[in-house]
Amino acid sequence: PVRLASAINAVGRLADSNMTGVGDELIAYLNHSDHQVREAACNALWRAGIKRAGSALAEIAGGDPVRKVKIAALYGLVRLGIKEPVGTYSEWIADADPFVRALAFRGLSLPKDDQWTTMVAVGLNDRDNNVVSGAVSALTGIGSTKAMEFLAARYENETDEKLKIQMLGSFTLLKNEAIAERVGLDIDSSESPEIKAAGIVYLAKVRGSETMALIDSLLRLKDPTINGGVAQALGSIGGEYVKPRLNALFKDSIPEVRGAAFDALCSIDQVNVDYYLNTALADDDYVVVSQAVDKIGQLKSTQYLHQLLGMIKLPEEWETDVKRSIIAAAAEFLDSADVDSLAEDIVYHGLLDKDYLVSKEAAAIYKNKLGIDKSSFITKPEGLVSRNEIKKFITGFVKNPKAIISTDKGEIEIELDYHLAPLAVYNFMKLTREKFYDGLKFNREVPAF
Repeated sequence: PVRLASAINAVGRLADSNMTGVGDELIAYLNHSDHQVREAACNALWRAGIKRAGSALAEIAGGDPVRKVKIAALYGLVRLGIKEPVGTYSEWIADADPFVRALAFRGLSLPKDDQWTTMVAVGLNDRDNNVVSGAVSALTGIGSTKAMEFLAARYENETDEKLKIQMLGSFTLLKNEAIAERVGLDIDSSESPEIKAAGIVYLAKVRGSETMALIDSLLRLKDPTINGGVAQALGSIGGEYVKPRLNALFKDSIPEVRGAAFDALCSIDQVNVDYYLNTALADDDYVVVSQAVDKIGQLKSTQYLHQLLGMIKLPEEWETDVKRSIIAAAAEFLDSADVDSLAEDIVYHGLLDKDYLVSKEAAAIYKNKLGIDKSSFITKPEGLVSRNEIKKFITGFVKNPKAIISTDKGEIEIELDYHLAPLAVYNFMKLTREKFYDGLKFNREVPAF
C-alpha cells in the first residue's frame, strides 16, 4: 500500500484534467481498502484538477472511517473549488483542528451565496487567528453588503496587525467605504508603517484625490514601507498631478519603492512607458529588472524582444528570477499558428541555460505553447553535496537541532528534522553558518497560507 500510495501521488503531479482515463482510475482508488491509498487518491485528484471527482470526494469527506482521509478529501474539495457540498463544509466548522475549521469556512464561501454569510462570519470569533484570517478571506469572496458589515465590525475592534492589514486589503479590493473614517484615525495614531501603508492604499482607492494632503504628510516620514504604499495609492488616484511624486519615488534608494512607483507610472502614464521600461531594465536591483521584463510581456512590446534576447544570451550576468521572467515574457508572444521567431529564440536559449529552473520552464513553454516536447534538453540539476557528506553531517547530532529566527516582529523557533529532510537541513545549516540569512527579508507574507 505504501508504494501504491507513492505511485498515486506521483500520478497526481504528472496528470492533468484532460486525461480522462487517469482521472477515472484515481476516483476508483477512493474505494481502496487501505487508508493510505485513499488519502493519496484524494491528494492526486486535486493536483490533477479532476473536478468531476467532487461528489466522490464529498462522500469520502463525510463518511470515510479514517480522519486523515476525510480531511484530505475536504482539502481536495476546497482546492478544486467544488461549490455543491455546502452541507459537508458546514459539518467541519466546529472541528478541533484550526486548519480544518479554516478549510471549512473557505469551502462555505465558494458558492458566493449570501445565505451562508452568517455561518462564515462565525469564524471571525474563532480563538485561532489563522481561522479568523480564513473567515476574512471567505467573507471577502462572498463580497455582499452583509459580509462587509461583519468585517467592518471586526475591524473596529481588531488589535492584531496582520488581521487588520488583511481586512484593509479586503475593503480595498471591494472598494468599500465602510471603514474609511476609522482607517484615517488608524493612520494618524498607529506607529506601524505597515498599517499606514495599507491604510493609505485603501483610502486612495475609496476617496481618490481627497487623500493627497494625507499622502504628502506620509511622504515626509521617509519610511520605505510607507513610501511603497504611497506609490500604490498615487497609482490608484492617477492624474497629471501625481506624476511628479511618483517620479521622485521611482528614483528612491529602496528597490521595493522604485518597483511600486514603476508599476504605478506604467498604469497611469502610457505615453512615457518606454522611458519607464528602459529605466527599470537598467536598474541595479534584479527585482525591479524582473518587473520591467514582466511588463514587457504583459504589454507585448515587440520592440524589446531584441534586448531580451541579448540578456538571455548572457545568463551569467542575471539572477535566476530575471531569466525566468525573460522566458515567461517571451512566451506571451508565442502562438502555434504564428510564432514570433525572436520570442522562440529567447525560449530556446532559456532551454539551454545551465540553471535547471530556467531550462525546465523553457521546456514547459515549448510544450504548452508550441506543442513540442523538449524535455530531453532540460539541464540536469547539479548535486551540491554527496550522500556520504550528508550522512557524516547527520551522525553528528543526537537529536534534531533547533534554529532561532530573529525578526523585527519577534523570534521564531524551528526544529530541523534531519531524518525527514536531510538535504534541506544540511543546506539550511550550511547557509546559516555562512551568515546567508543575516539581514534577509521575508519574500512575502500570506495570511493563513
